[in-house]
Amino acid sequence: MISNLLRLRLKELSTDEELQAFADGFAVTITERTKGVVKGSVPLEYLRASKVVAVVDGAGRQLAGYVVGWKQPLRLLEFVPAEARATLPPPPGATWDDCCEITCLWRRPEVSPAFMGARVWPRAIGEAIATGKPFLLGGNQNAKLDNLYVDPTRVTLYVGPSAIGLPSRLASFETRGLMGRAARIIVVETLKRLVGLGKK
Repeated sequence: MISNLLRLRLKELSTDEELQAFADGFAVTITERTKGVVKGSVPLEYLRASKVVAVVDGAGRQLAGYVVGWKQPLRLLEFVPAEARATLPPPPGATWDDCCEITCLWRRPEVSPAFMGARVWPRAIGEAIATGKPFLLGGNQNAKLDNLYVDPTRVTLYVGPSAIGLPSRLASFETRGLMGRAARIIVVETLKRLVGLGKK
């Protein structure tokens, strides 16, 4: 595990070739993970307008990554059905321009959950905070993930079927103090996984 952690690095992507490789890796991973229920398509235009970071190995292969977006239209809003989205309120006292998002998070088996917790999530959250937006949007279509995203500042903006019919929640989180709050969750979950590996 230690050698695996040492040979991986995080790289911000910039060229269309790199961004397309990211989109392809995300699509393949999500399609496999959901057995084809979710296709994982992400437009190149969205990636160009966002900060895209990949986990790469010594050969330069992209094995995981994430996107931080802050420009309109925000990708997470697209997962709310059109009828509900038409009347969807932004976080209290804010507009959608006050929001950023972390999207398109994916990983191949070569990247361990421990690496994601130790290196990827802290950087993604830090970059979301660095956008200067007071709110971070969080969306999921997975009950297990939903249980992890418990935060005292969480405000549910939408809960119900997503645009593709899966149970979903869209929520906002205050970015102020978010790193400290998230760090506690990351540490606990990483330790759980490490303990689990030790028992195998």
